[in-house]
Amino acid sequence: MRISRDELIQHAPFLDHVSNAIFLPDGFNTTQILEIISALSNSTGGFIIFGARRYQYNFYFIKHVVCRSSIIEALKTRISEALNEPINLEFIEFDINDTMLLAVKIPEAKVKPMFFKTINNTFICDGQDIKRASSYERGLLQKGTLLYQADNKKTAPVPKPGETARKILNTIKQEPTGTIADLAASFKC
Repeated sequence: MRISRDELIQHAPFLDHVSNAIFLPDGFNTTQILEIISALSNSTGGFIIFGARRYQYNFYFIKHVVCRSSIIEALKTRISEALNEPINLEFIEFDINDTMLLAVKIPEAKVKPMFFKTINNTFICDGQDIKRASSYERGLLQKGTLLYQADNKKTAPVPKPGETARKILNTIKQEPTGTIADLAASFKC
């Protein structure tokens, strides 16, 4: 089903605007979710919306998310084990024209940088792009001086040249290794 940006915000009032949301319709892997959580928590926070994808500037396709409780449990377990610091994820189930979707609210990290496995897996938001943080940017995060916001306003020094967000996005847009159904199947549905 196709909906407008205004309809999405009307049915999901917690989204005051969509610029702080990452949309995952299907076909993602755990690493991609960890990268998104790292990036959003190292900025001002935001949302992951399961079951929707951007179609055009002001339009989205939505798809019913089955086994939402299983997905929530899987994310709570796997994500909390993988991150360097505890994070309080908030899960919001919502309905748009009888299509159930799932939003995960990612708060801003209290201790930065937020990463998974190793400090080299620190990600940041640069507008709507997600990129791996350079050692320079990780240092700024630790000092509390680097802050990227989802609305593309940088409140700290510009990153070093050579690390383009497009290059990083191309590396995480590899073939998906799992789907929402795979994630839910690992738990009882």
